[in-house]
Amino acid sequence: QPVRLMDILQDALDLVRLVHKHDQLEYRVDCDPQIVLQADYQRLAQVFVNLLNNASDASSPGDCITIDVREDASQAIVEVIDQGSGIPVHFQQRLFEPFATTKSTGKGTGLGLALSRNIVLDHDGEIEIISSPDKGTIVIVRLPISTHAATIPPE
Repeated sequence: QPVRLMDILQDALDLVRLVHKHDQLEYRVDCDPQIVLQADYQRLAQVFVNLLNNASDASSPGDCITIDVREDASQAIVEVIDQGSGIPVHFQQRLFEPFATTKSTGKGTGLGLALSRNIVLDHDGEIEIISSPDKGTIVIVRLPISTHAATIPPE
């Protein structure tokens, strides 16, 4: 169904803020509220909860996590950017494998990125990760913009 991308991002961010409320992180969102996707709201929200949790887990107190959204032709390009520890180079090719994780035992299942990738692909999108050790990570999600924007009432 047609959904506003900003609504999905805001709901995901609200949930992540609750989980990480004591981590002293700053979150910023730059998204045009008029961008509409044809999507399963809950499944796409799960993608952004996973990505924001990963970014938060990799970050230190005082760090900023940014969600930057832009439109390119018929796509919404969502970048989740952190200033965290980055992903070790030797591990980067395994990122989307089920049960692959860099987190310590008990901190993660290694399913978040694999699940997120499948959901993004189900939405005819793409996901890419660019990471530099000690410089942070950028997760880029590309999703088709809906042509059914008129079916959502204005806010």
